[in-house]
Amino acid sequence: MPALTRRQLLDVLAVALPGALAACRSKVLSPEERVCVHVYPESLALPASVLEEVGNAPARRLIAASFTTGLPEIFVCTSSVPFLQLFPYFWPVATEEVRRARDSIRVLFQVEQLSSSGEADGAERWLAGQSLPAGSVGVFTYNDCTRFFARRLLLAFRSARLSEVVVFKDPSVPPYLCDAPARQKRFRRPPP
Repeated sequence: MPALTRRQLLDVLAVALPGALAACRSKVLSPEERVCVHVYPESLALPASVLEEVGNAPARRLIAASFTTGLPEIFVCTSSVPFLQLFPYFWPVATEEVRRARDSIRVLFQVEQLSSSGEADGAERWLAGQSLPAGSVGVFTYNDCTRFFARRLLLAFRSARLSEVVVFKDPSVPPYLCDAPARQKRFRRPPP
């Protein structure tokens, strides 16, 4: 297989997220998934509970099935619409929000499945070595595997001066981010 140029690689990656978002067809994501979206603009501090040190990550294969949204577990994108407008509520995520997000973003960097410290190091190096355009957003899926890297990657997002940091997580699993200060409207309907 021939080597891809950086532009070709970015073009391929730009297709991955919209494709994953397009897979969401129901009116609201299924209750089994319990996807909660937390958007933190640059001016709003990240909750201390998501930045706690949790020790060293075990091998991913040793962890039972983890929460997933079908999106890459970490990615950086640009968005023509702020995520705070795309996702005005924590929960539930509506199909219209997913469609609007799909239509407004362009992926710059992604890690499908974050399973090692080396992958987290690579993401940090990438963020440190970039001059990112205005409107860049860092997106992180918090689960049993990625929680070991949450502090360092969320702080790397902040160091890169991204306009927003977005955390997707299962609202029934700690840390409970819905009580932290937020600019979102909280819940569209009572949580599960």
